[in-house]
Amino acid sequence: MNRVVPAFLLVVLCLAPAARAADDPVLASLRVAAERGEVDAQYELGVLYEFGFHLPDHRVTALAWYTRAAEQGNAAAAKRRDLLKTELSALEIEQAGRLLAAPAATAQR
Repeated sequence: MNRVVPAFLLVVLCLAPAARAADDPVLASLRVAAERGEVDAQYELGVLYEFGFHLPDHRVTALAWYTRAAEQGNAAAAKRRDLLKTELSALEIEQAGRLLAAPAATAQR
């Protein structure tokens, strides 16, 4: 079953009090779904990492999540991936590739 992550969850994460992201149950749920291979959750995590909503700005990690989602056919993730690749250095793109080679559970770190 493909669980669609509603956009309002992003708003909740953005506007919630500044709590540590690792402690946020909504984010934890999203991460679990992404690790299970749910394409929409992977895309949403890419957005959260790229733009730093209650997460450090980890564009390399965002690229890894976008790539995972794009490989499953998510067109929005493919667009974000392609744009982000133009903004990253060759070393950062290589780092994202290493994250992709690792199990999905390590891609958010």
